[in-house]
Amino acid sequence: MLALILALIKLLGLTLLGYLLFSIPGSQGKPKKIFTHIIMNGLIPLYYLYNIPANWENSLQAGYVWLVVAFVGSILFLTVNTFLGRFMAKKLHITDTNKWTYPYLVGIHNAGYIPIPIMLSFSPPPVVMTYIFIWNTAFNLYFWSYILNKFEGTKGFSIKANGPLIGLLGGFVIAIIGVQNIYPQWLNKLLEVVAPRGFDGVLILLGAVLAGVDRKRVTFHREFGWLIGIRHILYPLLVGFMLIFIPILSDSHLRYSLQMSLLIQAFAPPATNLMLVTGVTGQSQETVDYTASGVIYTYLASFLIMPIFILLFGTIFGA
Repeated sequence: MLALILALIKLLGLTLLGYLLFSIPGSQGKPKKIFTHIIMNGLIPLYYLYNIPANWENSLQAGYVWLVVAFVGSILFLTVNTFLGRFMAKKLHITDTNKWTYPYLVGIHNAGYIPIPIMLSFSPPPVVMTYIFIWNTAFNLYFWSYILNKFEGTKGFSIKANGPLIGLLGGFVIAIIGVQNIYPQWLNKLLEVVAPRGFDGVLILLGAVLAGVDRKRVTFHREFGWLIGIRHILYPLLVGFMLIFIPILSDSHLRYSLQMSLLIQAFAPPATNLMLVTGVTGQSQETVDYTASGVIYTYLASFLIMPIFILLFGTIFGA
């Protein structure tokens, strides 16, 4: 439990560090672009390229069927939550055409950059992390094809290549071929030290993104309260209690790791990529500000909610 608390403190600390560093005048220009490139196209792909092969052999022992379940489960999770968002938008009478992004604030969660650093704090078995990598791969394929096409107003199926997705797919290719088995020892040692820094950097980058938002344009809309209350409080409470009563495996550590991983995915805030695609796909300034406001307020709420859920259910799951 102490490790989980320290992970949350680290998450908040690195995000705050990024916010402070990139609030310095001039830092939102070229320095932020360079830092973003290093993290998103360097360290994050490197993390996946190293860790997926490292965990692969242990994962195969559980059988391919669970790998398929993790992939399909991620897509279903995103789809169900997006339909929930559309239902909420209808019931809350959000009719302004510039607020069509509300269902995506509800449905498209942060599948990796927030959950994975928290998960790593309780040292889950390698097989669990492979499931999470597959969950994250499904998320990236879904987001950079279907969701991006929705924002661009295009039809058909096309995937936008990006660093994290390339790292995820490349990691699985390396694992399946077995290239990692011929790495020299010094390279493995180097990757073991450097690769984990990617998720430290992405938390700093989260703070940098938040620092770049014009605070004068951040507005709290009443539907954000419903979003936080239903999607980030009631919903994870329901998931948490279901996980208590649904029998999952006999190994206590494996069961605890899976329960905590699913819970963390359930209360994760919206994907920060929503702010990115809203800003680069020609949306109106009102829509950009609306999406940014939704992300910011849900993140602030999540930073208060996450410790409570982790302490509550971490104690129950570990009992």
